[in-house]
Amino acid sequence: MPSLRVFTCVVLSMYLSLLFGCLAEEYVLEVLLVVDGPSQARWNAVAKAAGTTVKKEAESFMFEVNKCFRELTSQGVDIEVRLVNNSVFFTSEAILGDDFLYRKKGKTYINHTEVLTPLKEWTKGKQFDIAIFIPGHTFLDRDVAGVAIINHVCKRSGISIIKPTYNTFMTQTIVHELGHNLGLRHDGEGNDCGGDAKLFMAPTISRVSYEHISWSSCSADVLRKNLKKKKCIKSTDRTKAIKAARFGRILSADELCKRLDRKHVSRFAYNHDYSNICEKLPCEKSLKITTTKKKLWFITYDEDTKFSGVWTNVRVPPGMQCGSGKSCEKGRCVKDRSVTKSWNTKCPFGDTPYLEGDIKTCQDVKKKKKCDLNGYRRACCKSCK
Repeated sequence: MPSLRVFTCVVLSMYLSLLFGCLAEEYVLEVLLVVDGPSQARWNAVAKAAGTTVKKEAESFMFEVNKCFRELTSQGVDIEVRLVNNSVFFTSEAILGDDFLYRKKGKTYINHTEVLTPLKEWTKGKQFDIAIFIPGHTFLDRDVAGVAIINHVCKRSGISIIKPTYNTFMTQTIVHELGHNLGLRHDGEGNDCGGDAKLFMAPTISRVSYEHISWSSCSADVLRKNLKKKKCIKSTDRTKAIKAARFGRILSADELCKRLDRKHVSRFAYNHDYSNICEKLPCEKSLKITTTKKKLWFITYDEDTKFSGVWTNVRVPPGMQCGSGKSCEKGRCVKDRSVTKSWNTKCPFGDTPYLEGDIKTCQDVKKKKKCDLNGYRRACCKSCK
């Protein structure tokens, strides 16, 4: 039986949440999400290979971004993120001309410090609270995930530029940069909230899933004060709530790993046990790993098949199916009525796309009657059923 102290804390927490919910003024942040010609070409190639579309993926990212901002409601900040005209803004033109492109070792980059001015010029005559640009080229500085001007919401300079990774890191980056546009600085820089990596406004992006990242009290305090001064984000009926599939639903588990520069999900790592599927996603990588990075990876070797498994655990995005009528939510497998696909408890991801070693495919494993070997049976659970 819970103690009186625990019961009191729970009741108080519920009361404060209800109080904030009643008192919080409603705000709507209308975002112009811009995908130009070069960006469409690059993103479309990635999306097409995964069986999706740029529009579907972009809307899914913004759906997740909105869910992150809705977490602020419990701290007295009621803000909803919507898309201008309820859609992604596509343009065939190249917004950034050759003057802003850098070519290095056969690849093209942009300098994040130079592009805000031309982007600001491009936004003339367009209506938005904040504009987000997903460029067709990555940043010259590899350590930069995004850039924004602090406290420039409701202005033409209220712009965020996001590194085009097309993976779960993009959600966190967009949330972080929108926070800057709304007037937030990094936690631990000029405030008392510290630089905990599990905060949205931490100086560096956390490797923890964005579902497990929260807003600091410092961020909530600043937003409560700042938003009252911004007339453009008052509640409006011009736009509607974003409706899109969860990011973990529109991409296969193998594709989720590929977007993080891995090869595919390691069936070898599960060893026929998928009960903890929502806790971590083991993504396999090439066997060529430097000595300094080996401690970050799990390495196994099967004597019978000479089959090596090298993988690292990555975040599981929300919405990934984990059972019949179930999906992952904050590391747990929960009921989800929107999940209608069947589920194979022993082989949910199907066969490994390709194998290391002499035998390259699961079809060859079956043809050569190697399914009795455990290493192949793990990797080729569908063919070797």
